[in-house]
Amino acid sequence: MNKKVIRLTENEFKNIIENSIMEEISQEEINNILDGISKYGIESLSDTEKIKLDNYDNPNYDFRTELINDIKYLVEKSDGWLTMADMEASSSPVYQSINQEIHLIERLVNNSVNVVIYGGYKYETELGEYNIPYEKLDNSILIEIKELLDNYIEL
Repeated sequence: MNKKVIRLTENEFKNIIENSIMEEISQEEINNILDGISKYGIESLSDTEKIKLDNYDNPNYDFRTELINDIKYLVEKSDGWLTMADMEASSSPVYQSINQEIHLIERLVNNSVNVVIYGGYKYETELGEYNIPYEKLDNSILIEIKELLDNYIEL
């Protein structure tokens, strides 16, 4: 059996680690959440932290599915689509960066995100766009989207 060497960028490696860590809610996460409550009160928790705390001991709980369902619900509640500009996001979530291109999530729709490809000098040229279903996004990106939506809804 031949072994292959696989080279990953730092971001690709980070995403793999984050996704494997996010599959389960760890005792350390719960301890951090409880520490935050004792220091700053329950109001200081993000929606994501509240969900984790509420479902820590539920063996049937699927954090990723719950996160995707929450995002879809919030987008639907906002007429079925939102742009990063609508949400006054300071920056668009990065889907991926390849060679001289950067792929940014610019719009949220009912079942997917719209990714715009930028390139050229300082990434000022729009090169194209495509859609990606929420289910194909990394957990870190889903959490970023959920936090943007939560902040937007609070406004």
